[in-house]
Amino acid sequence: MSERTRLVLSLLVILLAECTKAQPLPPSHAWELRTNQSGRHYHEAIWNHSHWLKHADVPDADKTALLGLNLLYAEEEIPGFSSFPSDLNGLHTWVSVGKVSGFRRTYSAAETRHLQIGELEKFTPVRQLDIAIELFPSADSARVSLDAIYRSQLRSYQNRIVSLSESDSLPTLNCGLPSGNQLGTAFVVCPAYSPAPIIAFQVGRALVRVQMTGHTDLKFAEAAAWGILYRLQHHPELIGRGTPLFRLDGTVDLNGVKVAALTLLRDASCQVKEDREVRPWSRQVQILVSKSPLPVVSKGTICTRWTARVTWGQRWVELEAFGWEMKTWDGKVVKLSRPVFPYRGELIAPLQEVKQALGLTVQAQ
Repeated sequence: MSERTRLVLSLLVILLAECTKAQPLPPSHAWELRTNQSGRHYHEAIWNHSHWLKHADVPDADKTALLGLNLLYAEEEIPGFSSFPSDLNGLHTWVSVGKVSGFRRTYSAAETRHLQIGELEKFTPVRQLDIAIELFPSADSARVSLDAIYRSQLRSYQNRIVSLSESDSLPTLNCGLPSGNQLGTAFVVCPAYSPAPIIAFQVGRALVRVQMTGHTDLKFAEAAAWGILYRLQHHPELIGRGTPLFRLDGTVDLNGVKVAALTLLRDASCQVKEDREVRPWSRQVQILVSKSPLPVVSKGTICTRWTARVTWGQRWVELEAFGWEMKTWDGKVVKLSRPVFPYRGELIAPLQEVKQALGLTVQAQ
């Protein structure tokens, strides 16, 4: 099969996915059996703007694929961002299931800027958030990979002509987050001098990388990373069975701070109201086949605002997704030790800090 024929068939599969209800796993007709240079077989598919690789010798490959996808944010969970397919290849998600499994998704801002390169006219998002998760056979191998990221970024830094203004931008190991917190078992911060700063962390046998391009915000990227850590805590097979997951009060421990869904505060006689705006989008994506771009109309949804108000008596606090503070009824702004982030349609936050701001009795953690 020629490369052009393969790309045309891939385009037809994408069009079929647009015309049918999206499903998480590619159907059987979307897969193609391939052989790599070492003679090993694997399956490849392009489905619903996602690129899939599945090695033939991996047991429970579909189960692993679904697990990895559920660790990522859905397209409409990050306010101001959505999974717009790339103009170059029509993709926004990559899934690879093997001895080391990887899951990656790109979230792009709805706002774009115009670029003119010769005769080529291009519209690019003002910023993008790229989240990649790798699942290794062991925690030791995940830590080795994290250390390799640190050494690579350190060499890159040392090879630069670093100005005095960049002297505090050295890649750091287990320090350097905007919040000053510890994240996961170990973490690396590759700072703002880079056009694409990175936060990477390891917990159990999982390695997570969060990277921003364009108009970057390292504090926002850190908030996104905490949300992924929360999702990993639901899987003892990934982080170690000796690690406590859910407590009896419904909270989860994130490096020493308990967080949970804000709706649990209803048990403390609070009213919880979440306000979430989601709107549809539709745009034409150019799928490059040889030198002739073929247009595909892609559709999806984007969250434009996600906030919550918790009320107790005459007092209230307001929080927003991926925020690090809450506004109070008396005009104050209270900092949070952990960010607010979404999970399964609800906002997660450090509940004791919310209770304290409302004047509720704070129990010892």
